[in-house]
Amino acid sequence: MLATAYVRGPTLRNKLLMLAPLRQTARLCPIFRSTGAKMRRFHDAFVSSESIEVAPLLENTGALLRETPFFSAPEKATVRAHLDRYSEALALPRLPAIQVHNDWILRNIIVAADGVDYVVDFDSMRARADLRWLDVTYLLLNIESRIKWFPLLTAGMLAELSREFWCGYAGDRGLPDGLSPEQLVAILYVLRLRYLLGGAARPAYFRIMDGPLDHRALRSLKQSVLSGRAVQFDLWKSAP
Repeated sequence: MLATAYVRGPTLRNKLLMLAPLRQTARLCPIFRSTGAKMRRFHDAFVSSESIEVAPLLENTGALLRETPFFSAPEKATVRAHLDRYSEALALPRLPAIQVHNDWILRNIIVAADGVDYVVDFDSMRARADLRWLDVTYLLLNIESRIKWFPLLTAGMLAELSREFWCGYAGDRGLPDGLSPEQLVAILYVLRLRYLLGGAARPAYFRIMDGPLDHRALRSLKQSVLSGRAVQFDLWKSAP
């Protein structure tokens, strides 16, 4: 059973854009940490009854890379080398699948007058169980893509808010799914690549980011993948 309530307030995306010109985005740190903690509690509330085979996931990601028009041949070779390295780290037969939100991004987080954050828009929960890391990767990509509003929003602001989200998700509870830090980086890189290339039950991020300012975000996202980064900002710099 899913219970809902009416919540009045701006979205977290709009709240971020309102505070950015005032250079007061740090006021949102508690909210980003809170949404990380709530995402973790949401994920942990579901017992896994299914699992995802890792080897086919990696093979399919390699196929997406071979076929994509978004990388040149030399760029594909660079990304392939990173993918091979991360595939070695993910020497696991399966990862647990649970209920995921599938659209946990800034425009779907409402901030009420008392500062409490609420996630909305549960339509995509009708999809079958999947990796919890899809929600984590998608929100991190969504935060990082706000760099398109530079200089209104800076990399430093977004890095701070990304770290707050991650501290909320994993700071007090540790890594779920029995992953090591190396395996965490590997799965985040693989899923990041899948979102960008269209392998995560959504159109390719590279394709849907077609607004007049989106090229700024796409350039930095592409460079992060080419450099082998699982995330654009160092989430672990200030983690507890």
